Amino acid sequence: MILFPSVNDRIFSSKSQKEVCSILQEITEPRYTSFIKECDFIGQVDEFGFMICPYRFPSRNSFLPVIEGEIISKENGSEILIKMRLHRIVSIFMAVWFAGVFFAFLFGLLLMLADGIKTAYPFLLVSGGMIAAGQILVRLSFLLPARKALKKIRGLLE
Repeated sequence: MILFPSVNDRIFSSKSQKEVCSILQEITEPRYTSFIKECDFIGQVDEFGFMICPYRFPSRNSFLPVIEGEIISKENGSEILIKMRLHRIVSIFMAVWFAGVFFAFLFGLLLMLADGIKTAYPFLLVSGGMIAAGQILVRLSFLLPARKALKKIRGLLE
Protein backbone atom coordinates (compact mmCIF):
# COMPACT_ATOMS: atom_id res chain seq x y z
CA MET A 1 0.00 0.00 0.00
CA ILE A 2 1.43 3.40 -0.94
CA LEU A 3 -0.30 5.66 1.59
CA PHE A 4 -0.10 3.29 4.57
CA PRO A 5 2.39 0.56 5.40
CA SER A 6 1.50 -3.12 5.45
CA VAL A 7 3.49 -6.33 5.74
CA ASN A 8 2.67 -9.68 4.13
CA ASP A 9 4.71 -12.74 5.02
CA ARG A 10 4.65 -16.50 4.94
CA ILE A 11 6.11 -18.80 7.59
CA PHE A 12 6.71 -22.49 7.05
CA SER A 13 6.71 -24.52 10.26
CA SER A 14 7.46 -28.15 10.99
CA LYS A 15 4.77 -28.01 13.71
CA SER A 16 1.24 -29.23 13.07
CA GLN A 17 -1.73 -26.90 12.75
CA LYS A 18 -2.88 -27.68 16.31
CA GLU A 19 0.61 -27.12 17.74
CA VAL A 20 0.85 -23.74 16.02
CA CYS A 21 -2.56 -22.82 17.40
CA SER A 22 -1.63 -23.83 20.96
CA ILE A 23 1.69 -21.91 20.81
CA LEU A 24 -0.09 -18.77 19.65
CA GLN A 25 -2.79 -19.19 22.31
CA GLU A 26 -0.12 -19.38 25.03
CA ILE A 27 1.23 -15.93 24.18
CA THR A 28 -2.16 -14.32 23.42
CA GLU A 29 -4.77 -12.99 25.81
CA PRO A 30 -8.39 -12.56 24.70
CA ARG A 31 -9.17 -8.95 23.88
CA TYR A 32 -12.11 -8.51 26.24
CA THR A 33 -10.83 -9.78 29.58
CA SER A 34 -11.12 -7.78 32.77
CA PHE A 35 -7.48 -8.41 33.70
CA ILE A 36 -4.73 -8.81 31.14
CA LYS A 37 -1.69 -10.59 32.48
CA GLU A 38 1.79 -10.31 31.02
CA CYS A 39 1.41 -11.38 27.41
CA ASP A 40 2.89 -10.60 24.02
CA PHE A 41 -0.35 -10.25 22.05
CA ILE A 42 -4.05 -9.65 22.55
CA GLY A 43 -6.73 -10.96 20.23
CA GLN A 44 -8.20 -14.27 19.19
CA VAL A 45 -6.65 -17.48 17.95
CA ASP A 46 -8.39 -20.56 16.63
CA GLU A 47 -7.28 -23.65 14.78
CA PHE A 48 -7.51 -22.10 11.32
CA GLY A 49 -6.31 -18.58 11.89
CA PHE A 50 -5.80 -15.65 14.20
CA MET A 51 -6.30 -11.91 14.55
CA ILE A 52 -3.93 -10.45 17.12
CA CYS A 53 -2.22 -7.19 18.01
CA PRO A 54 1.02 -6.66 19.96
CA TYR A 55 0.30 -5.72 23.57
CA ARG A 56 2.30 -2.84 25.01
CA PHE A 57 1.14 -1.70 28.45
CA PRO A 58 1.01 1.21 29.31
CA SER A 59 1.95 2.43 25.83
CA ARG A 60 -0.79 3.99 23.72
CA ASN A 61 0.52 3.43 20.20
CA SER A 62 -2.47 3.58 17.85
CA PHE A 63 -0.26 2.55 14.94
CA LEU A 64 0.46 -0.97 16.25
CA PRO A 65 -0.16 -3.57 13.54
CA VAL A 66 -3.25 -5.72 13.41
CA ILE A 67 -1.90 -9.16 12.55
CA GLU A 68 -4.23 -11.46 10.64
CA GLY A 69 -3.06 -14.96 9.94
CA GLU A 70 -4.24 -18.12 8.32
CA ILE A 71 -2.87 -21.49 9.42
CA ILE A 72 -2.78 -24.01 6.58
CA SER A 73 -2.03 -27.65 7.25
CA LYS A 74 0.64 -29.21 5.03
CA GLU A 75 1.85 -32.81 4.91
CA ASN A 76 5.15 -32.08 6.72
CA GLY A 77 3.99 -29.25 9.00
CA SER A 78 2.02 -26.10 8.40
CA GLU A 79 2.14 -22.82 6.54
CA ILE A 80 1.17 -19.57 8.23
CA LEU A 81 0.11 -16.68 5.99
CA ILE A 82 0.46 -13.35 7.79
CA LYS A 83 -0.98 -9.95 6.85
CA MET A 84 -0.16 -6.93 9.01
CA ARG A 85 -1.97 -3.66 8.54
CA LEU A 86 -3.04 -0.58 10.45
CA HIS A 87 -6.27 -0.70 12.41
CA ARG A 88 -9.16 0.38 10.17
CA ILE A 89 -10.17 3.34 12.34
CA VAL A 90 -6.58 4.63 12.34
CA SER A 91 -6.44 4.19 8.56
CA ILE A 92 -9.65 6.17 8.08
CA PHE A 93 -8.51 8.94 10.43
CA MET A 94 -5.11 9.23 8.77
CA ALA A 95 -6.66 9.20 5.27
CA VAL A 96 -8.89 12.13 6.24
CA TRP A 97 -5.93 13.93 7.86
CA PHE A 98 -3.67 13.40 4.84
CA ALA A 99 -6.47 14.53 2.50
CA GLY A 100 -6.85 17.80 4.44
CA VAL A 101 -3.11 18.44 4.41
CA PHE A 102 -2.90 17.54 0.72
CA PHE A 103 -5.64 20.07 -0.10
CA ALA A 104 -3.69 22.72 1.82
CA PHE A 105 -0.64 21.83 -0.30
CA LEU A 106 -2.73 22.13 -3.48
CA PHE A 107 -4.01 25.48 -2.27
CA GLY A 108 -0.39 26.56 -1.84
CA LEU A 109 0.39 25.49 -5.42
CA LEU A 110 -2.59 27.43 -6.77
CA LEU A 111 -1.59 30.43 -4.67
CA MET A 112 1.94 30.19 -6.09
CA LEU A 113 0.58 30.29 -9.64
CA ALA A 114 -1.64 33.27 -8.85
CA ASP A 115 0.53 35.43 -6.57
CA GLY A 116 4.05 34.05 -6.70
CA ILE A 117 6.25 31.87 -4.53
CA LYS A 118 6.63 34.37 -1.66
CA THR A 119 2.92 34.32 -0.89
CA ALA A 120 2.59 30.54 -1.22
CA TYR A 121 5.79 29.63 0.60
CA PRO A 122 4.19 29.24 4.08
CA PHE A 123 1.41 26.99 2.76
CA LEU A 124 3.80 24.80 0.80
CA LEU A 125 6.36 24.55 3.59
CA VAL A 126 3.91 23.79 6.40
CA SER A 127 1.70 21.37 4.47
CA GLY A 128 4.66 19.62 2.83
CA GLY A 129 6.32 19.26 6.24
CA MET A 130 3.10 17.86 7.73
CA ILE A 131 2.82 15.29 4.94
CA ALA A 132 6.43 14.20 5.45
CA ALA A 133 6.13 14.12 9.26
CA GLY A 134 2.85 12.20 9.07
CA GLN A 135 4.33 9.56 6.79
CA ILE A 136 7.42 9.18 8.98
CA LEU A 137 5.25 8.90 12.11
CA VAL A 138 2.92 6.30 10.61
CA ARG A 139 5.67 4.20 9.03
CA LEU A 140 8.05 4.14 12.01
CA SER A 141 5.26 3.59 14.56
CA PHE A 142 3.92 0.70 12.48
CA LEU A 143 7.00 -0.96 11.00
CA LEU A 144 9.14 -1.18 14.14
CA PRO A 145 6.52 -3.10 16.19
CA ALA A 146 5.53 -5.11 13.08
CA ARG A 147 9.09 -6.35 12.56
CA LYS A 148 9.44 -7.14 16.26
CA ALA A 149 6.14 -9.07 16.29
CA LEU A 150 7.05 -10.97 13.12
CA LYS A 151 10.43 -11.89 14.60
CA LYS A 152 8.69 -13.14 17.79
CA ILE A 153 6.14 -15.21 15.84
CA ARG A 154 8.77 -16.58 13.47
CA GLY A 155 11.02 -17.57 16.41
CA LEU A 156 8.21 -19.47 18.11
CA LEU A 157 6.91 -21.28 15.06
CA GLU A 158 10.01 -22.22 13.05
